[in-house]
Amino acid sequence: MLSTIGRIDTPLPAAEAVVIGLLAFIVVNGRMLWKVTTHAETVLHESAHALTGIAAGRRIGSVNIDKNGGGSTVMVPASGFGFGVAAFVGYIGPSVAGLIAAELISAGRMVAVLWLGLLLFAFMVLLVSNFFGAIVVLTYGVLLYLIVRYTTAGVQVAVAYGVTWFLLLSGTKVAFAAASRPDGVTDAGILAGMTFLWRSAWCFLWLVGAIAALMIGAAILIRALAEGWNHAHEPRAAGVMMIWGPPPRGKADVAVCLELLRPAAVRQRTEAGKDKPHRATVAGRCPAFGGAAARVHERLAHDDQAD
Repeated sequence: MLSTIGRIDTPLPAAEAVVIGLLAFIVVNGRMLWKVTTHAETVLHESAHALTGIAAGRRIGSVNIDKNGGGSTVMVPASGFGFGVAAFVGYIGPSVAGLIAAELISAGRMVAVLWLGLLLFAFMVLLVSNFFGAIVVLTYGVLLYLIVRYTTAGVQVAVAYGVTWFLLLSGTKVAFAAASRPDGVTDAGILAGMTFLWRSAWCFLWLVGAIAALMIGAAILIRALAEGWNHAHEPRAAGVMMIWGPPPRGKADVAVCLELLRPAAVRQRTEAGKDKPHRATVAGRCPAFGGAAARVHERLAHDDQAD
């Protein structure tokens, strides 16, 4: 299970990714579905408070996840610049998490998105104080664990996309709700009391940040889809022969690539009239090999000398 952390996957085809995005949009905007999934957004919101508070040297007294979709994080001392920063990041926490997830997906690190989610829920289960909040965190954590542990790579990739779209869309939805009723937003009241900006100004900043995150995150995902589609149809290595398809992974695939590249060793007659080993230049690249490409050439050179 731990070996999957560094796995690199190919981005989904555009049609599939768009379908997942539309499903996430339905989940976020569907009244009944949002009543269930809003707690996941609340966990991200409160975890942003808690993580920033700890980084700012605050002690986290308690974290509550309420049945109505709200939540609260108590930290000590509840004053100073660090406390203000911790109060600010709550409403942009899910959007920032979505941006990070989108960037990981663009690098092919879909499984890393799920692992980060697991670590976050493990962290939050240590901080949550009320019974309902503990049930929420454990439920989402166990569900994510089952996906990482028992599902196929294809399912994991699809879930990573779904989680990313959900974070970006739900962050925008919650920020828009805060901007429409700033008088009832506790975080905005804290910041207004600490600065010269009024509540609605802080809510407006959150909304702008969430919309920007959604646009940037969507652009990253779309670019990842386009690049993934192009890379899936371009050769991975070129020379005497071409290798097509996704990059090889693991010792077994490396061995296959070695055998595929072996015919690239050809003989070329020299001026002296003797056969001399000659290796055709292998252009292109074999992604996900690390130093394997160098080892391929070393083995070819060794085999040529043996010939």
